[in-house]
Amino acid sequence: MDIATEACRKQYILDRDIGILAYQDDSQLTIDAVVMRVRSAKSTIYRWWEYKSDLLLDAFKVHADDVLDMDFEQNLEHNSRQQLLELPKVLPHQISRALLLVQAERREAAGDYIKQHFLPCRERRWKLIQLVIQAKESSINDAFELLLDTLYAPIHYQTISFNSISTSTNIDGPFTLVLAPVRYAGSGESYV
Repeated sequence: MDIATEACRKQYILDRDIGILAYQDDSQLTIDAVVMRVRSAKSTIYRWWEYKSDLLLDAFKVHADDVLDMDFEQNLEHNSRQQLLELPKVLPHQISRALLLVQAERREAAGDYIKQHFLPCRERRWKLIQLVIQAKESSINDAFELLLDTLYAPIHYQTISFNSISTSTNIDGPFTLVLAPVRYAGSGESYV
C-alpha cells in the first residue's frame, strides 16, 4: 500500500470512529467494532494504533483540528473569539468525553498527545501575540501564559462541567477583563 492510499485509509477509519461516537459512547467503540465498521483487518488497526485510546486521541485531533487553526491575517481578538465560539461546539461530542477518560486512564499517552498537538497550537497563539506586540498594537510584554489561560480556562470549564455552549455574550466578559489592561490607550480603536 503506498503512502497516499494508507493516509486515505487511515483518515477513513478516523472519520468512521467519529461517526460511531456521534451516536454511541466510547465503551461501545472497541477495536472489533472498528474492524467490522470499516471492513479492515485487526492487524491494520493495530499497526496504526496500539491501544483504543491512541485511536481516540487521533480521532479527536481530526474532529477538533479546524477549531484550533488561526488566521494570521486577522487580529488576536478576532482569532481568539472565533476559537472560543467554535471550541464549545466540539467539546460536547462523545469523542471529547472519551478523551477525558483517556486522560484519566492513560496519563502518559494523554501527556504525549498534549505535547504533540495542543502545545503547538498554543505556540501558534503565542506567535500571534508576539506579532501584535511587534506591531505595537498591544502593551503586554511577558504575560502570555496568563493571557492564554485566562481566556480559555473559563470556556473549557463551562463546557465540560455544565455542558453548555458558549455564545459571544458569554465570552465578552473574559475578553473585556483580559484584554483591557494590555490594549494601548489611544483613539478608542482596539488593535488587539
